Amino acid sequence: MSLSNTHDIARGNDAEATASVRTIAGVTMDKRTREAKRRAEVIEGYRVALGVDADAPLMSDRIATAAELAVIAESARASLLRGETGVTHSDVVRATRAASLAERALGLDRRLKTRKPDIAEYLRNKAAA
Repeated sequence: MSLSNTHDIARGNDAEATASVRTIAGVTMDKRTREAKRRAEVIEGYRVALGVDADAPLMSDRIATAAELAVIAESARASLLRGETGVTHSDVVRATRAASLAERALGLDRRLKTRKPDIAEYLRNKAAA
């Protein structure tokens, strides 16, 4: 608990609240929200697509950043489509562009193009031929 985060001070030592709330870059994110659940889904999707490479510390940070930007872009687009007044077309374009760049930094397109079959897949293909 830090003194700079008044939410932690107000919350105290409540174990249930600690389990469902996470602080990311100074912003408190409740894990029960739609955005937090979507973030977890996107992170899992990236981790599956990256395979073993997802376990590297640098890649874990990139995955989290890409997932968070993707959720922000999705949320901004949904707000704009609902006609909410706090979001502009420019906001949506910038958020989408940032999410796209973060996803590109993961190198998913390169990994999917150059993916070679593992030994079990190779042997199955060889036996089927």
